[in-house]
Amino acid sequence: MGRTRGELIPGPELDAILRRGVPPIVALVGEEDFLKEDALRQVRRAMGDSAEVETFDGPRNDTEASAFDPARVFDGLRTGSLFGGQRIVAVRTADRFVKESAKSLGRLLEQPVRDACLVVFLKRMDGRTKVARLIAKVGMKVTCGRLYDRPPPWLIGKTPEHENDLAKWTQARAQRAGKRMSLPVAHGLAQQTGNDLGRIAGILESIAVYLGDRKEIDAEVVSELAGGSGEQAIFRLCDEILERNPAKALRTLETTYRSGLGMGGKPVRDPQSITLITLGQLSKKIRNLYRARRAFEGGEPPAQVMERYGPPTPAFQPVFVAQLSKFDSAALRRAISSLRKIETALKSGGDAEGPALLFETFVVALCAGRPPGRPFPAVSGGRGGGRGGGRKWG
Repeated sequence: MGRTRGELIPGPELDAILRRGVPPIVALVGEEDFLKEDALRQVRRAMGDSAEVETFDGPRNDTEASAFDPARVFDGLRTGSLFGGQRIVAVRTADRFVKESAKSLGRLLEQPVRDACLVVFLKRMDGRTKVARLIAKVGMKVTCGRLYDRPPPWLIGKTPEHENDLAKWTQARAQRAGKRMSLPVAHGLAQQTGNDLGRIAGILESIAVYLGDRKEIDAEVVSELAGGSGEQAIFRLCDEILERNPAKALRTLETTYRSGLGMGGKPVRDPQSITLITLGQLSKKIRNLYRARRAFEGGEPPAQVMERYGPPTPAFQPVFVAQLSKFDSAALRRAISSLRKIETALKSGGDAEGPALLFETFVVALCAGRPPGRPFPAVSGGRGGGRGGGRKWG
């Protein structure tokens, strides 16, 4: 289902609204996790780098519900006001939490905590409920549904095909990297990648490094880099790291630092740029593995896990299953935290050890852990749609 007219989605418009003031609650509604994480980052930027962020994984079934204490969420919001400063409390997979804590949420929204924002990740929200009405009154709903590679139904035949949400998001993402990109070129990139927002973001990051001071991303650059040898090398390196074979991964990493990443006619040789490009892609892969592994550990059937998180191309599915069997959710969560710290250190200039040593140390630590006691079973299936373009309006 596509979005309707007037809906707010992550992007420049959301930034502009948040600059005028962050509401006490932000509901991120839809099935596109990448957009939800993007919106959470926008909320954090609006509240300032000093804002504390506390995150919770909401319950999805009775087993998880019995171990989840909603009071911790509300205590987290109130605690921030005792010590000063701003505070964000985010609850992922929050549908059940919102439904079962409706009364407490209602009281919170009727008397919001100063300098605190609750961010809830929802698959859907019934606008008829009291909580939804209060969110509409004092908070904000941000639509995080699938982005499509065609105009919405009411504009088909009246506007060019590149005037669509996926192309506009891709163009805005390029602008965030300090680059200009026309809508037709953005549409062309999305057509090559499908509506995999993480992959589009990763390619744009690689292109930004490749272009250097050049500001324009044109069709030639997109054709040269999207799916080119540089991107393939990064994917291969990430897969080798996630095989948990440190000797193989470190050999490949050493070769990459020595020879550079082949980006068309201009290899990227700077160790920091290579590390940041690889970190971005590896982080996306690990985050997706974390969500899949957590769903499996929470009791979701393996076939359903593959349908939601597995690669759409059947040839890549055995690799994904093997990686799910090598890590539990706790190990993947620690890896996400470590990658974030490395990225911060590199971008802030606090990497006294150098980018190569920082990354190599992370690889060794990740590979050294023990595999989970419960492997992920081999199943057939995966997300449909292929890589030929974004999902169509239906």
